[in-house]
Amino acid sequence: MRRVPTLIALAVIAMSCPPAAAQDLSSQIVGIWRITKIERMDVASKATSEPFGDRPTGFYIFTRAGRYIKGSSSGTYKAGSGKVIITYDGPTGSAGDTLEREVQVTGNVMLLTSEPSLSRMTGRTVVLTVTAERVE
Repeated sequence: MRRVPTLIALAVIAMSCPPAAAQDLSSQIVGIWRITKIERMDVASKATSEPFGDRPTGFYIFTRAGRYIKGSSSGTYKAGSGKVIITYDGPTGSAGDTLEREVQVTGNVMLLTSEPSLSRMTGRTVVLTVTAERVE
């Protein structure tokens, strides 16, 4: 019978403890991410496609120091309020160009979603969503 008061006391202590602070976005995206899916959605028709096939390749690297690397592109990034803003320093992106993406991290999966923009490939307004899995 001593167990019941002990269990009740533990339950009261657990409920009175404040929840752990949510990890901020900058901390959540630090690491190496393998691209697993790239989906393009046509805004007008809502049709989706995978412009790089069903098994795209590539990695994103986000460092604690605020550096970003993807293939031959590199730059700096700032993350917060559900978005990441990347400022390129070349060679793929012109120095000073910026890229803004909405970011969602759930466990080891990250979604990067663009704002609607005109596609150079199709000439139509599209939204691009990249799915990546943490490998580090």
